[in-house]
Amino acid sequence: MSVLDDHYYATGYSTDNDPYVYENGVLINLYGIQDTASLNEIESTYSALNLRELSLNPPEPRFTQQYHIALHHLIFKEVYPWAGELRVVDICKASTTFMENEKIADSLEQLFLRLNAVNDCKGMSHAEFSDFIGIFLSQLNFIHPFREGNGRTQRFLISEIARNADFYMDWNTVSPETMNNACIDGIAGQYRKAQRLILLNSRPESLLGN
Repeated sequence: MSVLDDHYYATGYSTDNDPYVYENGVLINLYGIQDTASLNEIESTYSALNLRELSLNPPEPRFTQQYHIALHHLIFKEVYPWAGELRVVDICKASTTFMENEKIADSLEQLFLRLNAVNDCKGMSHAEFSDFIGIFLSQLNFIHPFREGNGRTQRFLISEIARNADFYMDWNTVSPETMNNACIDGIAGQYRKAQRLILLNSRPESLLGN
């Protein structure tokens, strides 16, 4: 996976009205670093350490909007002063435009309510889990609630949902190209690639070691 996703503004935005960047476009950070290469290195180091710590000592799995926000804060709190804050600007990546920032809070809440309504996927078959989470992941990616760090946060979240439902999700076997293609299709409302991605890279915990 890429260390730092490059995001570009939807029409009408620039660095002049972006609360997350310095004048040169580099993301505002706790170290005052104003070149992307150095920031990438710092961000990669701290996020990897924090993700490892979260994997060893995961928070209690209460799958809500606030839980997801808390994960982002825990992963990026040593790097960004805005870690754990929903973005207040619109962003796009290449030709993909993510959800308007005004809709994020309500949409994120509704997404987690749909997850809670199916008992957080507990009791599902592998196929049912893959179908549901493929859609969930696609919709979460479209919401893209944070200015940066969405991919790492949502991957950890999906891993925790899987673990809580007695599945194991292995992101190491997912190529960046496969993930990107699934996300692009998902934003267009086509979930088959994301569902297949989940199916092929997860397995019931009862089968681990077999």
